Order: sequence, then structure tokens, then C-alpha cells
Amino acid sequence: MANKLSARGVATLSDPGKYGDGNGLMLIVRASGAKSWQQRLSIHGRRCDMGLGNYPDVSLSDARRIAEENKRVAASGKDPRAIKQAAIQQAKEEAQAGLTWAEACVAVHDLNKDSWRNAKHTDQFISSLQTYTPKMAKVPMEDIEQRQIFDALSQIWLKKPETARRVFQRIRKVLMWAKAQGAFTGSPHDTMDAVKGALPSQKVVSKVKHHKAVPFEDVAAFVETLRGTMARPTSKLALEFIILCASRSGEVRFAEWSEIDFEARTWTIPEERMKAAKEHVVPLTDRAIEILHEAKLYTDGSHLIFPGSRYGKPLSDATSRKLLQENGHPDCTVHGFRSSFRDWCNEVARAAHEVAEMSLAHQVGNAVERAYSRSNLLERRRELMDAWAHYVEPDKPDNVIALSA
Repeated sequence: MANKLSARGVATLSDPGKYGDGNGLMLIVRASGAKSWQQRLSIHGRRCDMGLGNYPDVSLSDARRIAEENKRVAASGKDPRAIKQAAIQQAKEEAQAGLTWAEACVAVHDLNKDSWRNAKHTDQFISSLQTYTPKMAKVPMEDIEQRQIFDALSQIWLKKPETARRVFQRIRKVLMWAKAQGAFTGSPHDTMDAVKGALPSQKVVSKVKHHKAVPFEDVAAFVETLRGTMARPTSKLALEFIILCASRSGEVRFAEWSEIDFEARTWTIPEERMKAAKEHVVPLTDRAIEILHEAKLYTDGSHLIFPGSRYGKPLSDATSRKLLQENGHPDCTVHGFRSSFRDWCNEVARAAHEVAEMSLAHQVGNAVERAYSRSNLLERRRELMDAWAHYVEPDKPDNVIALSA
């Protein structure tokens, strides 16, 4: 069949439809304006449609050449679709064979950076891997071994335990991506479990630092004092939000509006900003929602909920500490409010252990128990946080909301 299309015609066609050229070759024009090539063939006696690529990536002359070759292959009794797939797979394998650890780290970073909400932690993902796995940089992914990962982590496992834990999680993520690409043939989970099992326990050398806390009985009085200070509104709101959510200071100071779901009344803290490197959902109380609406009055237009005095920069950690120390509790720390909440859970609310611990974003149970327990107990935690908010509201310190069993 004679060719019916011309290069100029292909370039100017805009009406949606199918335009035949010969040898079963057709140009598909969609309503969006996108164009692609398709060929109708008889393969093993069955009529099949085969995609040849998008225009203009594949020109008219290229499409005709591919169509002629496909027709010849089909006439010989072979399946041109299988041959095309094999060629794609071979090219993929050849590309993967040369993929190094450094290239894989960059690929994972580039793939995820737009979904990570915190710019600081996005940068830390790639910089920490470059800093702490330099000897692995040029190693092909297929040659990555447990020994190399162990050697890299052992240098910081006891000296920088928190950094080491984050690097551990990031290495696991790169291995999982490489496994999905076919560039790493081992098991990411088995590899990292073996490495962790070989490393010394961080608990042996880590000293638990107890932060002096405001007694839970005095928190309501402090909140009342806090509201009456002449401090910047954003500073006061941030500290009260920390108290109400029993959160770590950094989790609140770097909180972004995109993490808030007003309809669901939740605040979702991404894993990059959590100590346990696991996403945490905080149920928001009535007063927490009020604080967020008040915070909107003082926004600097950036992504931060509680910005500092400089545009787009978070509050300083020292700001909240100064507010606490200058208003009746000179020896206490902001982090100590988490202890105040935990003591209240034990002494007043008599909350279930797992509910109280999950409210603090602590891991509950051993690895096996966590594997079988997929619930985040959100509604039970919401009830507990509502009771805490009621307890610390000024003039209501003695009122306790009964929790369901």
C-alpha cells in the first residue's frame, strides 16, 4: 500500500483521530494534541496493535522503517513485540550493570525530593550518604555487600547514634529502590538486619538524658502565664502547641501548613523530621485548631506555621526555652513537657500504655509485635489528647474527662 502521510501533514494534523499511512501504520492524534504511532499486524494468525512510540520522538520516516521491519519479522513467524521487549530489557540490564552506589543515591534523592516537605532533611538525605559512605561511592550496586555497609556505619554508630540511625534508614531506602530496578540482587531487609545485628547496641553507651519537667499539676498555670506574657504571638502559640501535642520542639518549629488537614483535624509529621524516622499523625484538639487559626494571623507568607523573625526561617529553639525559663521555671526544658504529659497519662488519665506511648511517637513492643500491629490507634489517641487539652486549659486543672476502656 502506498504511503499516505507526509512529514508536513504529520506535523500539522490537529483533529483527533487515526490516520493510516500503509503497512498497518497509523498516526493517533488525541484531543490533547498528543500524537503517537501504532501498527496493526497479524502475528501468529491473530491481529494485534503494536505501539511504535510518540511523535515527534519517532519521526514519520522512523515509524515507516520500524513498521517495515515489524512486518518482515511477523512474516517470518516471529513476534516483533517480544523482540522489542527483549531489547528494552537488555538495554535496561546493561544500564543497571554500571549503576554505582553514588548514582543510586542520587537517583533515589531525585525521585523523592519533590515529595519531601522539609528542604533541610531533603538536602541531608544525599549529603549524609555522601559523607558517611564515601568508600562505597564507585562500587556497582550489584557488588554492594553487608561488610561495606557495616564498615561505613560502624564509624558513627556509637559516636553519632542519631545520625547513624538516619543513615541506616537512608541506606535501606537506596537498597530497596535498587532492588526494584533489578540493580541489587540481594534482600535489602535481610542485608540491613544482618548489619544491625552485627553492630553494637547503642544503649550500652548512650546515657539517657532526663529533661527536667514542669510538674503536670502546674502545666495549666504555666499556660495561663504564657498567654499573658508580652512575647511575640507566634512564639507563645508555638510553645502552647508543643504542650498540647506533646511534641518535640523541632517537630513544631519546622511544621508546615501542608502537613495540616483541618477537615480530618490531623497534623502529619513526615518521617524525615521524626526521631524514629517514621511518619507520625497527631490528632488535633479544639484548642490546637484555634492556635493554628490564630497563627494564620501572624504568618509571613512562607510554608512555616510558626516562622521566626526572618522570612521563611523557623523559630529558634532558644525562644521557647527562654519563655519557659523567664516565666517561673528556670531549670526546666521545653522537651520536659513530654514528661509532664507522660506522668499525667499515668497518674490522672490512667491511659493504656500503648496509647500513651504512641501519642509520644514512641515505638511500642518488639519488632514482631509491631509487624502484626498496623493500627496507629488514632481515635484512642484523639480521646487522650482531648482530655490532656482539657486538663491544661487554665481554670480547669481539676477536670478530668473519663477515657473509654
